Amino acid sequence: MNRIKATCSVLAVAAVLVIPATASSHVQPQSFAQATAASSCGDLNQNTGNIQAHGVGCNTARKVAKAWDGEVSYRAYGFRCRYRDIGYESGKISCRNGSATVAFYTGS
Repeated sequence: MNRIKATCSVLAVAAVLVIPATASSHVQPQSFAQATAASSCGDLNQNTGNIQAHGVGCNTARKVAKAWDGEVSYRAYGFRCRYRDIGYESGKISCRNGSATVAFYTGS
């Protein structure tokens, strides 16, 4: 009978220690979920569109896209941007400022 009580006590302590640790490791804080959420900011004009923003608002993302002057690399509003050719007269521009990113497509 004492062995059963000892085994139950050990299992109860293990359950108290293990269950909260595993439950909390799968819960993501709300700020993390918001930081990784992407915003679709629409099109700027006929040739510049599908603007995506991560960790930055759409107004800023659209300003960064509007500042693109056709160069392979440029800086705008604290973002460092690079153009990558993805097809005939079309490309993807990716911009980064720390953990914030802006991406958009261009074509004629």
